[in-house]
Amino acid sequence: MDCSLNGDCEQSSAEGSACLCDRGWKGAHCDVLDIQPTPKTAGYHNESFASWGGNIIFEGGKYHLLVAQFVNECPLGLWGTASSIIRAESDSYLGPFEYKETVVGAFSHNPTIRKSPHDGNYYLFMIGAGDSVDPPDCREDSQHLSSTLQESSIHVQRADSIYGP
Repeated sequence: MDCSLNGDCEQSSAEGSACLCDRGWKGAHCDVLDIQPTPKTAGYHNESFASWGGNIIFEGGKYHLLVAQFVNECPLGLWGTASSIIRAESDSYLGPFEYKETVVGAFSHNPTIRKSPHDGNYYLFMIGAGDSVDPPDCREDSQHLSSTLQESSIHVQRADSIYGP
């Protein structure tokens, strides 16, 4: 693929073509990350719960992170049944982010938040609907827990505020 989907292919005359890499990428094919070392305090850290992925949106003078977080001290391997979506806040896009609330309970995963330029509403896209009746509890014996993915589909929730309906 031209420029690894991380830049634009610029046509030159005799030399052929060259990649003009997007910010954050370098190399002849824009396939090498070009980022500074990240401070250890950056991001979201929660000693009690594992988390995965996430999106940041700036609103009301704060950076809001929506991220998948696993319930009841469950590990990443049980994401398919034990994942919920939380909102954390920071004054900086680098963090540190502080947990504020659970937005969607288990099972829900892969949160993507967008603010519509058309109606100003927030749209949270995810898999799962947060309707698990009995999410796993890994605080006791997790050896017998199933990592089977709960049946799910893509869902969207709408709110007029980043803080919910």
